[in-house]
Amino acid sequence: MRVSLINGYFGLGGHMAEHNIERAKSDISKALEETFEADGNGFERKLKQAGRYLPRRVSKDAAYLLEAEKQLKHPKFRRFVDQNRIKAARDNVIRQTRGVDLQADRSRARFQWGASLVLQLLLACALIFGFARFVGAI
Repeated sequence: MRVSLINGYFGLGGHMAEHNIERAKSDISKALEETFEADGNGFERKLKQAGRYLPRRVSKDAAYLLEAEKQLKHPKFRRFVDQNRIKAARDNVIRQTRGVDLQADRSRARFQWGASLVLQLLLACALIFGFARFVGAI
């Protein structure tokens, strides 16, 4: 039997997993505070505030951390928590969080909004001009 692959089996790694999850959550919370100025009281609240700026994979990794935390509280489910996945999830969330540039995203959103407005106005003018020409007013 390979105990190293079965985390938490026979009570091995249970306390260590709890410690790793808490450390991962605190590291991610700090990264979210620095990048998004998320000021929520809990880990879930901070994730919700930063949610749309983060890729789906990051949300899934953060959800795994929350699920693993719930599983550690149950004696039978404790062995299903994967230490390597906790570490990978933490690293991925922090890497993606540090890669987000809020100023650039906001500037890009404003530009796209303005460009779509100009395009809609041009289309409306072309439609009015075409209708006036069809009717014979021009």
